Amino acid sequence: MGKGILFKKAVKDMRQWMSQFASICLMAALSVSVVMGLDSLWKTIDERSSELYESTNLSDIWVSVVNPTEMDMWRIRNIQGVEKAEKRLAVNSTANINGKPTLLVYTASDKNTLDKPYIIEGLLEGSSGAILDETFARSHGLKPGDKLELEFNDRKISLRVKALALSGEHVFSVKDTTSIMPDPEKYGFVIVDEDKVKSAYGGRKLYNQICIRLAEGANEGEIIEKIDAALGDDMLGVITRKDNRSVSHVASEIKQFKVISGVFPIMFFLVTALVTLSTMSRLVEEQREQIGILKALGYSKSIVVFHYTSYGVLAGLLGAALGAAVGPILIGRTLIDQMKFLLVLSDYRMSINVSNLILSTLLIVLCTGGVSCYTCLRRLEETPAALLRDRLPRKGNRIFIESIKVLWGAMSSKRRLIARNTSRNKWRMLMSVVGIAGCTGLVIGSFSLNDMMLGVSRLTYVDFPCNVISVDVKEGDEVGRGDLLAALDMTEYNETVKKLREQVESGKAALSDAIEDPSALEADIARLKKDLSKKTAEYNSGEKAELKLLESSLERAEKELSDAKEDLELNRKLHEEGAIATEELDGFVDAVEEKEKLRSDIIDNMSMTKRLLKEELDELSTELQYKQVQLDETRESNSASLERLSSRLAIYESDLVIMQNKANKPYVSGGSLVCSLERGIVQSISIINGSSLGQQNGNHKAMELIDADTIVVIAEVPEEFAGEIDSSADVKIMPVAKKNLIIKGRVSQLPGSAIEKDGERIVRVEVIPSEKSEFLKPGYTADVVFERKK
Repeated sequence: MGKGILFKKAVKDMRQWMSQFASICLMAALSVSVVMGLDSLWKTIDERSSELYESTNLSDIWVSVVNPTEMDMWRIRNIQGVEKAEKRLAVNSTANINGKPTLLVYTASDKNTLDKPYIIEGLLEGSSGAILDETFARSHGLKPGDKLELEFNDRKISLRVKALALSGEHVFSVKDTTSIMPDPEKYGFVIVDEDKVKSAYGGRKLYNQICIRLAEGANEGEIIEKIDAALGDDMLGVITRKDNRSVSHVASEIKQFKVISGVFPIMFFLVTALVTLSTMSRLVEEQREQIGILKALGYSKSIVVFHYTSYGVLAGLLGAALGAAVGPILIGRTLIDQMKFLLVLSDYRMSINVSNLILSTLLIVLCTGGVSCYTCLRRLEETPAALLRDRLPRKGNRIFIESIKVLWGAMSSKRRLIARNTSRNKWRMLMSVVGIAGCTGLVIGSFSLNDMMLGVSRLTYVDFPCNVISVDVKEGDEVGRGDLLAALDMTEYNETVKKLREQVESGKAALSDAIEDPSALEADIARLKKDLSKKTAEYNSGEKAELKLLESSLERAEKELSDAKEDLELNRKLHEEGAIATEELDGFVDAVEEKEKLRSDIIDNMSMTKRLLKEELDELSTELQYKQVQLDETRESNSASLERLSSRLAIYESDLVIMQNKANKPYVSGGSLVCSLERGIVQSISIINGSSLGQQNGNHKAMELIDADTIVVIAEVPEEFAGEIDSSADVKIMPVAKKNLIIKGRVSQLPGSAIEKDGERIVRVEVIPSEKSEFLKPGYTADVVFERKK
């Protein structure tokens, strides 16, 4: 019964105090929506980027190297902790389309699985062709099937776009450290088959980067040391995933929004607590008698406290539910849409940080319910009888201002009453001051954007090693072309350039010394071929002098043998007839045998001579083959050394040119930073005397200058009045910093469409001042008066 009555009372009170409870609910909703909106932003970026990294199989380490061999790859793959290692070529090229943009070319084979593209349109497999950066393609109106011509290494190759894709390495896609914001019209990436690119390098497949994926739990530092030991002087540099320009920028954005989501909403929680304190204090004060009656009727202290605390808890829960529903959609989606030009992700589905949703709900309920509980407990310390009586007014005290007779005497009675009441209610006064100050700050901050001065900024970056001797300007100074901004100590830079020059010279010397002269081998081979040809002809034709002499002796020996045989036959007949004795016949027989032996010896000599000649031919042929192998090996070794050393020399020369170009900037003159603008304004300074700049190839922002000749005034005009502006008439610009100053200007841009801002449709009209003034600087505000159309 009691609880039912209290519930009816609560409903009646909330209806009666609807506007007050609605304000608590709306403040709670705003607080939670800000938390959830900012949380959903970094959570979305974090999860979507992680998904892209995973789907593209992003590497953990990228090693810059001079044309790695298969032996180098084998050594790296066998390092403990390395899960996978692949080599590729990464080189900048110029696309022969409007604007001559730069495309970073990645070469890949069909077997590569690291740093794969995330296909948006087209096919990854199948037809040969190039996989083009999707944002770059959209900026230039390219689509699958279109032709694209690239120029690098003084060669041109023509490709057909087969697919559009994103890359885990190009979520934040900038050309180099001098580029601040992504510009897909000027820079992108393209993935090309390695066989297509080798034509630009004389038919050779070149590589300059090794992509490495580490095993889970691997020690990155130890693995890098082992890679350095394996590659030696061929390793030119290492980039880890956390040092990758895109990955680190994404991580930085996530960290930044995490900090904002943790700090910025605190103000809204405090304001909610103040609104609740003010509302519940008035409610409890007005219901003193009802609280006294409830206590007199026997309601316990805990029931009464719970009853009034529930007002704040309910308002807080309703506000938290509304904020949780609206925050990600309104704030988070608006912010993520603004981030699309900066971070390129596969999709932008909103993610909710459930843990922070629960925490923010608990905090807002603690603020509203806790404050309600506190205001009720203060009244419950009194007895029912005291609560049923009217509250006695506080005892009046003299205030400090009364001691100042002149001032107090000049004040009216009304002002004296206000002063005394303010002194008696110090907490309310403090709450009012804090609330008004915060709201005023927000209002001034928002309205100060209505009419503002903008200008083209020029960032002065230093990416070469040096030290700042002195900073010779301060923020707000006006400078002209050639004016000194800062003096630099270039000793370290000059030493670096000197070392790079020595490296180039040593590379040229090594290239010259590594080439073995093959002329001696070529002369030996020519001589051996000539001797072999001559001796082969002599062997086949029998024209050799020794053979000819033996052939002549053989003919003579055969004739003498024939004559001896004829004499033997004649004397054998005479012996049969008894004309000669047997001893005399035996002499003729011996003569024939002697002639036969002579003929046989000559034939043996001829065979031996031919065999020796054949062996000589074989020796010449063997020696010729050996010399030919030596020549081939020398030429192959020269070619490999030439290719390896030429690649290394090209990198050395490139490093030298890059380092020299770092100091070859319009704002670097000798050992100083100077102004490169005709009229500039120092917007910000990021260096001090003694600063070390450009260490470890870092890119250090030194100063930001505004081109004073590009300053324009942006006037935010309500949409209903924009159509009445006479864009051909002069415009009056009245800087807030100088009220009586009127500067003429002209309308340079009157957009045909309006934008939504703070619930109002406005048109951003651009006005160019016709005169120069020290009160027209970036960040200054001004009032702008337009002429109406007649």
